[in-house]
Amino acid sequence: MHSQITLLVALLIGSLGIVVLCAFWLTRPRKPAPQLRRPAATQAKRPAAAPVHQAAAIPARPPAELAPQQFLAQQLSAPPDHPPKGPRSASYAAVTTLLTPAEQSFLAVLREAAPDHMMICPQVRLANLVHPTARNRKQNQYDFYRIQAKCVDFVLCDTATTAPRLVIELDDRSHDRPDRQARDAFVDSTLGEVGMPILHVRWQRSYDAQQIREAIRVKLNMRTQPVAAASVAAAGAPVAGGWLTPIAAEVREVGAVVAVRCRSCLRDMPQGVAFCPACGARSS
Repeated sequence: MHSQITLLVALLIGSLGIVVLCAFWLTRPRKPAPQLRRPAATQAKRPAAAPVHQAAAIPARPPAELAPQQFLAQQLSAPPDHPPKGPRSASYAAVTTLLTPAEQSFLAVLREAAPDHMMICPQVRLANLVHPTARNRKQNQYDFYRIQAKCVDFVLCDTATTAPRLVIELDDRSHDRPDRQARDAFVDSTLGEVGMPILHVRWQRSYDAQQIREAIRVKLNMRTQPVAAASVAAAGAPVAGGWLTPIAAEVREVGAVVAVRCRSCLRDMPQGVAFCPACGARSS
């Protein structure tokens, strides 16, 4: 019995000692942790802290003696609170002309050949002539991206309503490249889907305004005055009752104007392509 009491007292004393040590450890004074300093070279490379921008000051209310119009004029004439710092370089430059020399020479002839009730609009975006109709948003954006960066050379528009009536493309040697032919096929098929006629004119050093005028009338299905049989035969259209009438010919050539028509869908397509871009039929 005496030994058990002694053991119990020893355990109590040991537990009390452990509690005292823990309390002493938790309440001991702590030293601040040493701060590590970087070398001077490293400190020099660190960028300076960006200044904190102050919030824009709330404009003061107009004084009672100033009218609202006078107060607004005073605020607009005051210099800005934060003018731009440093010189600002110009990012753009003015374009001297919209057309190339070849397009300018053709435009002079086109002014003589175009009908009186139509005006000539150069460098018109394809997105200004057609617009996507897909209900799917992604498909609509995809269709718009395909037409937003493409332009046609000239568009004949109604003077009274500015409605586009005929697209005219001046084809130079660059249109013989495969990428340009693919672009022309896409433009022709897109305009064909909306029923917009297009006339391709091959570039040359001089043009016959009368021949281009007749080609425009054929494209627009307009009636014209009687012409000589030789000029009509050269244009590839028959004379019916003394009037020039358009026909669904396979190939029609009017001087510098060349148009190839598909046998299946009777739509114009670029010369030299193997398949029609509108219906997919073989061209030959």
